[in-house]
Amino acid sequence: QSKQMNTITFLSLLLLVLLPIMTTGRYTLGVRDSLMIAHSFHDNPNFGPAGGMHGATYTCDVNFMCNELNPETNWVINIGDATQILSEVLSKYNLKNLDEVFPNGELTTTEFMAPQKHKDLC
Repeated sequence: QSKQMNTITFLSLLLLVLLPIMTTGRYTLGVRDSLMIAHSFHDNPNFGPAGGMHGATYTCDVNFMCNELNPETNWVINIGDATQILSEVLSKYNLKNLDEVFPNGELTTTEFMAPQKHKDLC
């Protein structure tokens, strides 16, 4: 159930970050990928047992949007390109220890990671 909540929370936060962008396009192409990470909350007592090292699996959905379809192809973006873009962004974190990716003691909560991925996509 915890893994499911992490996925739901991440997706909800991702939508909050992307909602202003998502509502501006008339056409949408969505792609999905997942990543597995390890991290800790540096034994912060606010996180209870999750304060120590643990793993999580996240699902990441990204929507590419535009107001007009490409006139040569009638698509928003090539789905292969969209999938590759997302894969490249997630490779920065996938199968990594986020305590090493963010070595300055950042609390790599779902809320922290959603805008990180958004910045990487932009």
